[in-house]
Amino acid sequence: MILTISLMMVGISTLLAVPKAHLEKKVIMTYILKFGLVMYFALGDGWQLSFANAVLNTSSIMSEITFRPKHFFQGC
Repeated sequence: MILTISLMMVGISTLLAVPKAHLEKKVIMTYILKFGLVMYFALGDGWQLSFANAVLNTSSIMSEITFRPKHFFQGC
């Protein structure tokens, strides 16, 4: 419901162009990015699959890079 209201408010302010600075590319792209991130974490299961696993496995990945660097940099 909040996402719908937010999207409606941005659409109305874009149509009315109040204020003029609201139509800048930076503002619109920032809103799209924020909206996409909220949709990804609130509605999808991406936070369960990729984000949570990445946070939980960060220490083991960093320790493998630190203590076995040849394993990660064989192609160099």
